[in-house]
Amino acid sequence: MIRFIHGDNQLESRNRLSELIQEAGNKEVVKLREVNLTTIKQALESSSLFAEERVVVVENIISGRVDKNVLDYLKKGLFESDLFIWEGKKMDARKLGWVKKKGRLEEYSYPKVLFKLVEVVGAVSKGEVLELFNETTSRMPVELVYFMLVRQLRLLLLISHNGVDAAIKETASLQSWMIGKFKAQASSIGQERLKKLYKQILYIDYQQKSGQANLSLKQTLDIWLSQL
Repeated sequence: MIRFIHGDNQLESRNRLSELIQEAGNKEVVKLREVNLTTIKQALESSSLFAEERVVVVENIISGRVDKNVLDYLKKGLFESDLFIWEGKKMDARKLGWVKKKGRLEEYSYPKVLFKLVEVVGAVSKGEVLELFNETTSRMPVELVYFMLVRQLRLLLLISHNGVDAAIKETASLQSWMIGKFKAQASSIGQERLKKLYKQILYIDYQQKSGQANLSLKQTLDIWLSQL
């Protein structure tokens, strides 16, 4: 059995992987760090000294551009051990037909409302932003919402400073249509205001971690968004 777990919501996908490992019970669990044709074959085909059955866990073997021979071997599925594959981002399901034939594909992605929220911060009415914020935090941890807000403002700042460069890891992988959306949002907010918002949201984190905050993170973000 192959379980392929992927999606941009790494918290949920990690939790799911942990659940599957716990459900393995008395099976021997082998977490493979170095993946090549030799190590994967040995892990999946060799007999266990400690249990009758084995579960092999590998991570990012597709996004990490593992040797094509490894994928060809896995697609054949000529092994008895269970295989759990974890990918830290959403993969193209159209290219994973071999997984569906031999196991199960599980996707864990952020709710679409989260992306609506980060794409309109500072650019639309406060009422709309607060409505999106409340809906988003009702569906996922506020800490993740905060992380995505910080990431969005950081990317907006980088791109507003022409930071689309191969040397800048965060922007190097962005597709042209995404860069266009970032530029439009950055332009509607303005560079100086972006700097101010970024400093403010980082200060919120400092207050929370240093014990200076009198309100919860959700309450603090609610007030911050209402003052944009």
